[in-house]
Order: sequence, then C-alpha cells, then structure tokens
Amino acid sequence: MRNGRRSGKWWTAGVLLARALAEQHAPAGPVGIVAPYRVQAEATLAALRDAGIVAGTAVGTVHSFQGKEFPTVVFDLVDDGRGWIARGRRDGGSWEDTGVKLFGVGVTRARNRLYVVADWPGVAGATAGPLRALRAAVERGEVRRWSAAALLGRGEPQPEPPDATFVEVARLLQRTVTVTDVNDEHTFVEELERRLGEARHTVWMWSPWIANRARQVVPLITAAVERGVHVTVFLRPDEDRNMAKEWAQRRLPELHDSGATVIRSDHEHRKLVIVDDERVLIGSANVLSNTPGSTREIMITMEGRAFAERMRTELRVDELGRLRACPSCGSAMEVRRGRSRRTDPFWYCRPCDVRAAV
Repeated sequence: MRNGRRSGKWWTAGVLLARALAEQHAPAGPVGIVAPYRVQAEATLAALRDAGIVAGTAVGTVHSFQGKEFPTVVFDLVDDGRGWIARGRRDGGSWEDTGVKLFGVGVTRARNRLYVVADWPGVAGATAGPLRALRAAVERGEVRRWSAAALLGRGEPQPEPPDATFVEVARLLQRTVTVTDVNDEHTFVEELERRLGEARHTVWMWSPWIANRARQVVPLITAAVERGVHVTVFLRPDEDRNMAKEWAQRRLPELHDSGATVIRSDHEHRKLVIVDDERVLIGSANVLSNTPGSTREIMITMEGRAFAERMRTELRVDELGRLRACPSCGSAMEVRRGRSRRTDPFWYCRPCDVRAAV
C-alpha cells in the first residue's frame, strides 16, 4: 500500500482484481467499483480504459456512490488493517465514525453480488470495527473468502467446493498480468531482462537500495542506454544506513557508468519500473538489491498507457525525473521530504545546505 501524492492511499491489488471482475460481470449488467480514496479510483479507471471495458462500469469514491446501486459491486477497501475503514469506530472521533459510514455505504451499493477487496491478515487481526465484522461473516460462512494468490495461480488451493466464477476470474486475471517471483528460478530478472530489452524510449526505475543484484541488472541498463533509451533510476542517498554499507558503495560506480540518470531520494521505498510509458512492473522486489532466495517476493507486469500514465502522475515524474544542479556548486541535488508525509518534496544540496522548490 502506498500514500498518494494527495490525501489517500492506493495499491495495485484492487486495480488488478477490479479489472478482472468488471470484465467478468459487465456483459451481464452494470458494475460499480468503489474505493474510499480518489487516487485508487483514478488508478482503477485508468486500468479499465486500457482494457477497453469502461462502458457498463462506474468507478468512483464511496461518497460519489451514495444513492446509487448496481447489480455487481467491487468494494476496494485499500486497507491492510491500518486504513480508514479498519480504524472505523462508533465511539471514536468524527474521522473514525466516517470510516464506519464508508463501509456501510460501500457494502449496500450491490443489489445481487458484492466483492470486497482487502488484505486478509488485516481482516483476521481486527479486534473492532468493520473489519472485525467482515471476519465474523467469513467465519459464519456468510461471506466466501478468495485468496488473491490462488487467483494468480501462486500455489494456494482454489476454494472448495469448486466455484465457477472463481475459475473464470482467475483465468481473466492470469491473462491480464504476468506474475514472477524472485525465489522461483530468478524469474523476475528474466522478466526484467525481456522488458528492458524491448524498451525503445524511456525506462523509469525505483529501487531503494543497490547491492549484488546490480551485477545482473546494470548490464541490462547499459545495453538499453546504448540503444538510445533514456533510463532514470531513483535511489536512496549515501547517508541511508544501507546505502552507506560497503556492498552498496561498491556497486554505485557501475550504475553511474551505465549512462543512466541517477536521482537520489531520501524517502524512496517503491519497487517499480515503467517501460516506454506503457508497461509497469510493480511489486515488492528491490530491483537492484534483492538477493534471490533470501525472501519471498513478487513483481507484477501490467500493460497499458493509461495505467502507466497514472503511475507517472502519482510519482510526479515530470517534476522529479529531471536531475537538478545546485545553483551554488553545480553538483547534483537530491530529492528530500520533511518528516510529515504531507510535506512537499524539495531539491537539496547536502554540501551547500541549499534547498530548491520542486
């Protein structure tokens, strides 16, 4: 889950599942896709446009859906157990009370079929509020639980008894996205090599840290640059505790020598690659540093210009993707952000202690 550039949160799980569910049900009647945050609704709408299934599908926030009903509703909570709805309480303040109301409005928009997208560990661990009620409904058998991993064919069993809708949605989802796992014979690097080899114009890459994985990835970056592809890599600055380590500093020179533009960003934690503004690889694997076999990771490939453009906008590529030179010493500045996540980023030269607005 990620904070949006404006107020709100977004994640790719709901985007993927909502698109597959809309494709499955839209031919039979209108489908409503609702989320608490505008940024998630916008990302989902972009994915639907890429798939050509906007007709017959309405996408919006919970507030915009008040008074409306649809035969099928996908209610994307965008919640891992720490979000607006998870923290909803009747005995809290106005913000907590609104979380309960959002949940109530969302689940009552469906006339015939309702899908709720949430992070199950967050639901399972809820001790109060809407997520506890949702867990209780699952335990009573009133709500069926589908695993996203099972839908993606990632090893978890399908529901018993067999569910025809589950099978069809899984087929659509697996056709829509390519899923790779770095603990599965290095398939992520193979996918990245293929996508970087296809790049013709631009590659935007976000990786918090650099380590031994760079031995495989940097040559791919170098080859792309030599073909005339403009590659930009966002990486944490040297003062970060991991970037200060010898294994990180040893790999930095080869990244700079690759010809890529390297932008240091102190708040960077995203794992994301955008190729030619039409293909997005996003997930949990650090592109330049993940050690195969050390942890279970996943990366998802999504095709589509509208979704890629939505990611570019959310990540402020047009503002932060061009290296800024310090007006005092001429060296490359870094992207910084204050302690609050709502603080706007700014350019900073550490040696000169100079700030510049984005």
